[in-house]
Amino acid sequence: MEGEKTLNRDGRDIQGMAEKGEDGTSLTARQRRFVDEYLVDLNATQAAVRAGYAPSGARQHASRLLARENVKKAVADAMKRRQERVELTADEVIGDLRELRDICMGRKPVKVMTIVKNAREGTAEPVEVEGMMFEPAAANRALEMLGRHMRLFADRMDVTSNGQSLQSGVLLVPAVMSEEEWTESVRPRK
Repeated sequence: MEGEKTLNRDGRDIQGMAEKGEDGTSLTARQRRFVDEYLVDLNATQAAVRAGYAPSGARQHASRLLARENVKKAVADAMKRRQERVELTADEVIGDLRELRDICMGRKPVKVMTIVKNAREGTAEPVEVEGMMFEPAAANRALEMLGRHMRLFADRMDVTSNGQSLQSGVLLVPAVMSEEEWTESVRPRK
């Protein structure tokens, strides 16, 4: 309809063709929407669908978009702005995961504040109690996330030969001799 606008999550109009983003890159409206949607969950295929690409070709569109220099720059700039906005660094997240791992594995004591009520006197006093805890599921998750960050686990197998991709092709196998042919070939000649 005329006069109707298509807005992104921030309320910006994305109907125009190419627009300059805050990062100085020139993107089409759909590319800008893809960048905004990609930052939601870092799932490129779903971001492409939410940006208006057909679900059947969204994976291919997402791959092509992330390969384009202007889109890569827009994603990197948007991630940097988000990091500055939330004031969180990778080092802080890793530090928190390590602390969580230590607490959940019982390596580090936990201080818990509890309220002790005395009904006779009508008082309630806060008391700090220190103890150890063991939460194997939480410790396992923290270790898994740290391992992924360090790329200790291979989600996909890389099949290469000396760093080169293996070439597909046809392997030619020589014909096998019959027993009679073999006997004839090994028999002494006169």
